Amino acid sequence: MLLLQQTDPADLAASMESTRSMNRPQRRLFRRHLARRPAVCISLGLMMCAILPPDLDAQKSRSNRIFPFFRKKEEPKPAPPLPPPLPPAAKPVRPARPVEPAAPVPSPLSRNPMPVAKPGVVIPPSAPASGAGAAREEQLEYATLLYSYENYDLAIRQYLQYLADHPDHPSAQEAWYRLGESYLHQKDIKQAEECYRNQLRNFPKGEYVPAAAYRLATLTYNRQDYKTAATNFLIAEARSTEREIKLSAAFYKARSLQALGKLEDAAKAYQALGDSKEKENPYREASLLYLARIASQREKPEEALQRFTALAKDAQTSSIKAEALFKTGLLTSEKGDHAQAAEFFEKALAIEGAETWRPLAYYGAVRSLYEAEKYDAVVAAYKEDLRDLPEESRANLLLMVGNAHRHQQEFPKAIEIYSIIEKYFAESPEGQEAGYRKLLCFHDFKDPSLPDYVDYYVEQQRTVDPELVYLDMALMLKAETLFARGEYARASAAYAQVRPENIASELRPTLLYKWGWSLSESGDPARAVEVLTEFLLLNPSDPKAASALAQRASSYKSLQDTNAALVDLAKITSEFPQSDAAEFAHQQSALIHGQSRRMAEMIHSFEALLKDFPDTKGAAEANYWIGYGKFELQDHKAALKPLDNARELDAGTYHERATLRIILAHYHLKDSKNLLKEVNFFLNTKPESEIHPQVLSWLGSELFKQEDYSDAERFLAMASTPAEPSKTAPEIWNYLGKARIQTGFHQGAVEALDHYLASQTKPSSRAKALLDKSLAQLGLKSYSEAAATATEALSLEKQGRVNALIRMQLGDIAMEEQKFEEGAREYIVISQIFLDPEITPLAMQKAAHALRKAGDNEKAGELEAELKAKFPNYKVAKP
Repeated sequence: MLLLQQTDPADLAASMESTRSMNRPQRRLFRRHLARRPAVCISLGLMMCAILPPDLDAQKSRSNRIFPFFRKKEEPKPAPPLPPPLPPAAKPVRPARPVEPAAPVPSPLSRNPMPVAKPGVVIPPSAPASGAGAAREEQLEYATLLYSYENYDLAIRQYLQYLADHPDHPSAQEAWYRLGESYLHQKDIKQAEECYRNQLRNFPKGEYVPAAAYRLATLTYNRQDYKTAATNFLIAEARSTEREIKLSAAFYKARSLQALGKLEDAAKAYQALGDSKEKENPYREASLLYLARIASQREKPEEALQRFTALAKDAQTSSIKAEALFKTGLLTSEKGDHAQAAEFFEKALAIEGAETWRPLAYYGAVRSLYEAEKYDAVVAAYKEDLRDLPEESRANLLLMVGNAHRHQQEFPKAIEIYSIIEKYFAESPEGQEAGYRKLLCFHDFKDPSLPDYVDYYVEQQRTVDPELVYLDMALMLKAETLFARGEYARASAAYAQVRPENIASELRPTLLYKWGWSLSESGDPARAVEVLTEFLLLNPSDPKAASALAQRASSYKSLQDTNAALVDLAKITSEFPQSDAAEFAHQQSALIHGQSRRMAEMIHSFEALLKDFPDTKGAAEANYWIGYGKFELQDHKAALKPLDNARELDAGTYHERATLRIILAHYHLKDSKNLLKEVNFFLNTKPESEIHPQVLSWLGSELFKQEDYSDAERFLAMASTPAEPSKTAPEIWNYLGKARIQTGFHQGAVEALDHYLASQTKPSSRAKALLDKSLAQLGLKSYSEAAATATEALSLEKQGRVNALIRMQLGDIAMEEQKFEEGAREYIVISQIFLDPEITPLAMQKAAHALRKAGDNEKAGELEAELKAKFPNYKVAKP
C-alpha cells in the first residue's frame, strides 16, 4: 500500500498502457482495482479536493464504491451558508423598513468528489474491450478515470461516446451526471444544466437524482431562475437520505420561494427548519432570521419585533445576533420607545465579529437619542469619522447632529455642521435640507440679514432642483420675517413667490392670510381683497377667519366700498362676537357710520363696543364719538357724560376736543355755573386755546348780571376785538364797559364805552352809555371830561330815572371837585323833581351832606329831618 501511495502517476499511466498486453480478465481486474483505490493514482501532495454540495455526500452510488474518500467520514464539515447582512438605507427623516438583503448563493463547486490529476500526466486513449458488457464497463470506468484526473475534455468525449453507445443502460445516469460535472468544471453552465436535466428526465428514480436535482437547483438559483430552483431543491430534499443535504435543500428551497414572492410558503419552510429539534442544524438561526425578515416585509411589525427580539436573545452567530438586535431596535424605535431602542442598538455595537452591523447600530443609537429629544446625548455621541457608516446615512446623521445643536440653541455649531453637509452632500436631500435648517438658525438668533441669506439659498438651489420644497419653505421664512418687521411690501412680494402646494398643508392658510394682510397694509387693497377672499373660501372655519374679514373690510374701506366693508364687519360681530376682530368691527362700523353722518348708527356701534368689550383700548375714542354724536343730535345733556369719560380716559387725545364740546353743551343748556367751571378748567390747562366768542360773550353777560364783575370783565374782554371793534357786538362793549367800571378798570371802561357809543344813534342808549363813560372818567379823576360827558348825556335824556342818575353824576363830580354848593344844588333838584324809593332818599342824603360841607348846617338839618319823615325805613349810608 505504501508503495502504491508513493508511485508516480506517470508510472501509473505507463502501467495503464501496459495493460494492453494483458489478457482481458487481467486488464479488467487491474482497472477495477484502480477504480476502487483511486488514491494509488495520485501522489499525496496533490490530493486537494474542491468540495461539492453536501447532498453529494449522501449518495450511495457507484462513485461511493469506487472512490472511498467520497464517504462522509473522510470529509470535513463545511460551515452552512448564511445570508449575508445588507444594511438598510437611511432615510432623510426617519429610517424606512429594512430593505431585504440579496439572497445568498449556494456554490455549485462547494465539494468536488474527484481528485486533481498531477500536471503533465498523459491519459491514453480507451482500449478495446474483449466482450460487450466488459467493454461497456471499461468505457465508463475509463471516462471516470479521466474525470478524476481533471482531464475534462477527454472525459466529456468518453461520456458522450458512452451515452451514444448505451443511452438506456442504468449506468447512463452516472454518465449523464459526470458529463454534467465535467461541463461544469469547464464552466459550460448551459451544457451542464442540460446534462442534469437529461439525467432527471431519463432516470427520475435513479440513485443520482438527489445529486443532479441539487446541482440543477444550485445553477438555476444562481441565475435567479427561482421557480426551477425551488422545484429541484424540493426534489433533493425529498429524495436525499443525508440529513445535511436535506437541510441545505430545504433552506434554499425556502430562499427560492421567498425570491418568488411566495412569502407564506417560504415562511412555512423556514418555520419547519426553525422548529427542528436536531442538535446540529446549521440553518436554524438563518431560517429564524428570514422568518423575522418576512414578517417585516409583510408589514407585520408586532410579529417581526417578536421574532427579532427572540433572535437577539438566543442567537449564537454574531452576525445574526447583531442584525436581530439592530432590527429590534429599529422596530422598537418605530413604536416610539426610543430609549429602549437605544439600548438594543448599544448591545449591537458591543457584539464582536459583527462589524457589518456596527456602523448601522451606531446610526440607530444616535437616531433613537434624537427621536427621544435627548439632544445633548446626540451631540455627545457624534464622532467626526463616519467612514464606516453607509454613505447614504452619513448626511442624515450629520443632519441630526446639526438639528441637535440648533435645538440646544448652539447656533454657530449647528451652522458649522449644516455647512459640512452642504459642502459634501450638496445635491442630496440632506444637503438641501441643511441649507434650509441653516436659515432657521439665522432666524432663531434674529440675524437681520436673513432675507438676504434666503435669496442666496434660493438662487443656488433653483439651479439644482427648481421643484425643491425647501425653496418655498425658505421663501416662507423670509416672508414671515419681513411680516414680523412690518415691512409689508417686501413681505407680500415674498409670499407671492411661495408655491402653496410645496409647503405643509397646515401652513397654507397662514400664507394666504398674511399675504392678504401684507397687500392691504402695503397699499394694494384690490389684490388684498382677492387673496383674503380666497383664504376665506378655502378656510371658512379657520381661527383667523374673523381677522381676515376685518382686514378685508379695511381694504374695502380703502377702495371706498363702505357697503361691502359694513357687510364684513357685521358678519364678524354676528359670527365671531367674542373675537378680537369683533372689537375692531364695532369700532370700524361706528367710524364708517360717523363719516357718513349717520349719528344714531355710529352711537349704536360704539355703545355695542363698550358693552361687549368693557376693557377695550378704544374706550376713550368710543366715549368721545358717542358724546359727539349725541351733541350733533342736540341731546346736549346726554352728551356730557361720555365726553367727560373720553377726556378722563385719554386726556392727551381728547382733553381739548371733549372739553370744547362740553363747554358748548353747557352753553346750549344755558348752564352758566357749569359753563364757568369748564371754561376756567379749560383755560387753566390750555391757556393758549380759544373758546368761541359767542360762548364767552354769553357767559360774560350772565356773570355781569350775577354781579360777578371780575369774571364778567375777563370773559367779555376775551370775546371782544379791540383791533376791529366793529366785529364785536355793541352790547358786549357796553357790558364790558360797565364791568370794568365795577372792577376799577376805568380807562378800559372808557375805551369799551366809546366802541359801544360808536355804534349807537338812539338818544336813550347813548345817554346811558355816556353816563357810564362819565362814571369811568370820574374814576380817572378827569373831572372836566366827566362833567362834559354827563352834560352831553343830560341833553339827551330830559326826564326820568336816567335823567336823575345823570344829575346825581354831576353832583358827584362837583363834590369830587369840592364844589359843595354846586353839588348840593344838583342833589336838591333830584330830590324835588324825581320821586323814587332809591334815588330820592339818596339824593336827599347827599344834598344834606353837601350842605354841611358848604357850612349850611341848618338847611342840612332840615333835609335830614325831611328824609327821615318821608323815608323812615331808609338806612342812611355813610357819605
